[in-house]
Amino acid sequence: SESFKVNAKAAFAVDAESGKILYDQDGEKPMDTASITKIHGLYIVLTQVV
Repeated sequence: SESFKVNAKAAFAVDAESGKILYDQDGEKPMDTASITKIHGLYIVLTQVV
């Protein structure tokens, strides 16, 4: 399996169909929320994908 690192404080990726965790880099680490614009943008992307 290939190993890589994301240039971020934390990253988390999940397969939308199976729910399988594909990548977890400090995914359970408590983080401050981003600005409402970023959260809204993510919501739009996720509702179009799922």
